[in-house]
Amino acid sequence: METKVLETFPFWLGYIALTVFAFALVACLWACGVHVLAAFHVPRVPYRRIPGYVSTAFLTVCAGTAFWVIFSMMFVRFHAVVINADHIELVYCWPRPNLSLDAAKLQSASIHKYTDKGCRLEIFTDRTHFRSVDSDEIELAKQITAAVETMAKK
Repeated sequence: METKVLETFPFWLGYIALTVFAFALVACLWACGVHVLAAFHVPRVPYRRIPGYVSTAFLTVCAGTAFWVIFSMMFVRFHAVVINADHIELVYCWPRPNLSLDAAKLQSASIHKYTDKGCRLEIFTDRTHFRSVDSDEIELAKQITAAVETMAKK
C-alpha cells in the first residue's frame, strides 16, 4: 500500500473560510430580501432608489461564487490516492468517505497541465471520472497515472 498526497490542505483554514463565506452568503441574501421587501411595502420610494440594492446583489453573487469554489475544492475533488495491488483508493476531505475503485473498473488516467507548474489529475472508470484538486506535484501525478494505466491493462 502506497499513499500519494497531491495537495496538503490545512483543514482548519478551509473550514474557517467555508464558515465565513457561508455567513457572508446568508447576510447578503438577508440584505437582498430586506431591500426587496422595502420596495414592495413602501410605495412612496421608487424601486430603483433603494440604496445598496445593486451592491448587495453583487456581494451575494461574489459570496455564492466563493462558497462554491471553496466547497468544490474541498469536498468534490480528491486530495490523495492510496495505491494497492488490486485497487486504488481516492482520499477526500472529511466528511466525505474515501472511495475505493477496483482495478477491473479502471480505464485510464490523464494529467491536465497548466501554463505554470500546476496540474490536475483525472481518473476514468467505466461509468464516471474523478478529478483531483489542483496540485504542484506533477511527478506524483505521473506516478499515479502510470499505476492506474498498469492496473487498467491487467
